[in-house]
Amino acid sequence: MLSVADYQKKYDEISAIRQAAKSDWTIPNARKREIAHEYQAAYEDLRAASAAAMAAAAQPSSTTPKKQE
Repeated sequence: MLSVADYQKKYDEISAIRQAAKSDWTIPNARKREIAHEYQAAYEDLRAASAAAMAAAAQPSSTTPKKQE
């Protein structure tokens, strides 16, 4: 699995391509739809990686000693 930074970079790249494609009338609509699907997939991957990283950070470390009551 890639890191959150890698997913962010991938998302930023496809986002820039998507923005450029919106105003480029030489790109066929079928290709624009493919770009939109790639953008959505990159967005979902980034969200999943971020959620996994946040969940991992919220887990208590198993190396910390437990409090004795």
